Amino acid sequence: GRGETNSESYGSMLMSMADIEYEQERYEQQLEWLLRAEAVMRQYPDHPNYATVIGDLAVCYEQLQRPE
Repeated sequence: GRGETNSESYGSMLMSMADIEYEQERYEQQLEWLLRAEAVMRQYPDHPNYATVIGDLAVCYEQLQRPE
Protein backbone atom coordinates (compact mmCIF):
# COMPACT_ATOMS: atom_id res chain seq x y z
CA GLY A 1 0.00 0.00 0.00
CA ARG A 2 0.92 3.66 -0.03
CA GLY A 3 2.03 3.72 3.59
CA GLU A 4 4.59 1.00 2.90
CA THR A 5 7.61 3.31 2.57
CA ASN A 6 6.91 4.85 5.99
CA SER A 7 6.56 1.63 7.95
CA GLU A 8 8.83 0.18 10.62
CA SER A 9 9.34 -2.93 8.49
CA TYR A 10 10.52 -0.77 5.58
CA GLY A 11 12.96 0.95 7.92
CA SER A 12 14.24 -2.45 9.05
CA MET A 13 14.71 -3.51 5.42
CA LEU A 14 16.76 -0.37 4.73
CA MET A 15 18.90 -1.16 7.77
CA SER A 16 19.49 -4.67 6.45
CA MET A 17 20.71 -3.22 3.16
CA ALA A 18 23.02 -0.90 5.11
CA ASP A 19 24.44 -3.89 7.01
CA ILE A 20 25.31 -5.63 3.73
CA GLU A 21 27.21 -2.55 2.54
CA TYR A 22 29.00 -2.31 5.91
CA GLU A 23 30.20 -5.91 5.61
CA GLN A 24 31.58 -5.08 2.14
CA GLU A 25 33.22 -1.94 3.60
CA ARG A 26 31.21 0.23 1.18
CA TYR A 27 30.62 3.03 3.65
CA GLU A 28 29.30 5.63 1.18
CA GLN A 29 26.55 3.22 0.11
CA GLN A 30 25.94 2.25 3.74
CA LEU A 31 25.49 5.93 4.59
CA GLU A 32 22.84 6.34 1.87
CA TRP A 33 20.81 3.39 3.20
CA LEU A 34 21.20 4.57 6.80
CA LEU A 35 20.03 8.09 6.01
CA ARG A 36 16.95 6.66 4.29
CA ALA A 37 16.34 4.34 7.25
CA GLU A 38 16.74 7.23 9.70
CA ALA A 39 14.14 9.28 7.79
CA VAL A 40 11.66 6.42 8.21
CA MET A 41 12.57 5.40 11.75
CA ARG A 42 12.52 8.94 13.21
CA GLN A 43 8.73 8.59 13.03
CA TYR A 44 9.12 5.77 15.59
CA PRO A 45 11.56 7.25 18.13
CA ASP A 46 10.58 4.67 20.75
CA HIS A 47 11.35 1.75 18.44
CA PRO A 48 14.67 0.04 19.32
CA ASN A 49 15.74 0.29 15.67
CA TYR A 50 15.78 4.08 15.88
CA ALA A 51 18.63 4.06 18.40
CA THR A 52 20.37 1.42 16.28
CA VAL A 53 20.20 3.62 13.17
CA ILE A 54 21.66 6.58 15.07
CA GLY A 55 24.50 4.42 16.41
CA ASP A 56 25.17 2.93 12.97
CA LEU A 57 25.28 6.42 11.46
CA ALA A 58 27.88 7.49 14.02
CA VAL A 59 30.06 4.47 13.21
CA CYS A 60 29.62 5.03 9.48
CA TYR A 61 30.65 8.70 9.71
CA GLU A 62 33.73 7.61 11.69
CA GLN A 63 34.66 5.13 8.97
CA LEU A 64 34.26 7.82 6.29
CA GLN A 65 36.46 10.27 8.25
CA ARG A 66 39.32 7.82 8.54
CA PRO A 67 42.29 8.42 6.24
CA GLU A 68 42.88 5.65 3.73
